Amino acid sequence: FSFDMQLLMLVALQCGGQAAMGSEAVVYVDSLAESNFYQQAPGVDPMLESYKSYFNMMGRMLALHDTFKDKQEVPAANQPVIDFVRGLTLEAFSKMMATMPRMQGKPDWGRVFTLPELQSWKSGVVLNAANYSNVTDPVSGEPLALDLTDAAALDRVYAAADRLLQTYPTVDALQAVEAALLERQRELPTMIHLAVKLAKSKALMAVCPPVFVTMITAMYNEKNRMCSKDEHPNGENFLVNKSREMEWLFEAAPASSWEIVYVDDGCPQGSGKLAEERIKSNGIPNSRVDFLQRAIDEKDPTFADIKDTKDSQKGGAIEFGMWEAAKGDHGDKEHIVIFTDADLAANLSQTGLLVFNLTSSPSRMSCVGSRYDEGGIFCNEKGAMGVTKNFELLAFRDFLKRLLLPALGKGRDTQCGFKAFKASVVKKVIPSVTDRKFSFDMQL
Repeated sequence: FSFDMQLLMLVALQCGGQAAMGSEAVVYVDSLAESNFYQQAPGVDPMLESYKSYFNMMGRMLALHDTFKDKQEVPAANQPVIDFVRGLTLEAFSKMMATMPRMQGKPDWGRVFTLPELQSWKSGVVLNAANYSNVTDPVSGEPLALDLTDAAALDRVYAAADRLLQTYPTVDALQAVEAALLERQRELPTMIHLAVKLAKSKALMAVCPPVFVTMITAMYNEKNRMCSKDEHPNGENFLVNKSREMEWLFEAAPASSWEIVYVDDGCPQGSGKLAEERIKSNGIPNSRVDFLQRAIDEKDPTFADIKDTKDSQKGGAIEFGMWEAAKGDHGDKEHIVIFTDADLAANLSQTGLLVFNLTSSPSRMSCVGSRYDEGGIFCNEKGAMGVTKNFELLAFRDFLKRLLLPALGKGRDTQCGFKAFKASVVKKVIPSVTDRKFSFDMQL
């Protein structure tokens, strides 16, 4: 029944492109009064039959796409939607079409259906005034910004995430909530934006195969920040909080494991030793400390260029931590190595977003978190603003990256402190890395 599309594709591809099919449609009158579409057998749901027919047609279009993929240019931006469509079942397709807002009068030709709205309709979740308030009312009294040093505020973030998981237990439903919240991004507290990302991360983590995650963090002058706020006004208690963030996430994945490795980058304040003492005295689970100095003392050939810890500015410590972690044997579990910053800017309960991204594709070797691409949220002292005070600098840096380093692809946030790699690729590329400074991410 779909032979016409193949016929037209062959004309277009073999006989001169779209021009070969005529520049304009020839409009005519057609009557469906006697059509088989209206001859339904008793007891047959005509709408379900329509869904089946269009679902089957979608399958044929995907088959044609695969057949001719090397003969037509398909923008890379189309791929996420293509992947989404490919994964639809008849049940999911029917739910999506039934939930999709009705078009009045005539089809909205040329309409671009975005991935978030398709995911929303697939889930069957359409946030109306009533259930939207159920999401936002519990945080209505919260400030727009989130104080990372406020332990009680972080407790409320997790309470909000748990409520979301109870109300919207599937990834599709949570993505629908996420899309609705993004429409009012700057009006809503950072807390609820973070909570929905955490809930989505945990839902994704629950469907991942067993993994072992090593989280690498460089430490330099972190004496105050590892304190609690009671101990120091700038204290974030990050040793405790990062462990808590991972524990909460991995509740959804009992077959998976994790560790956090803090690498002292030659800190003159002795951050590494202080962290070791706090980890031991507070019984902080799955956390340990390593020292870049060890690479120098043991004359590790991979880091032969580092003669003194002063030769490194974060990059050397992260790379050494990744290199050492990748040597570990974790049996049948996929080993994923992630690096992040010592502060609490990136809540590690979002790690499920990275893990799912990597484990869902055997060919994908790394993935990069982003604060600036669509759906990412950059927060400052004013709340979920989505921009920085120097957005022009970011835009120009992105332009230069596209100009000078096109191999890096579309991702805008090359400097974020939330990047994940399969351990197998870490073993392959770390020996080639030469940048030990703050810009090491791009070379990696």
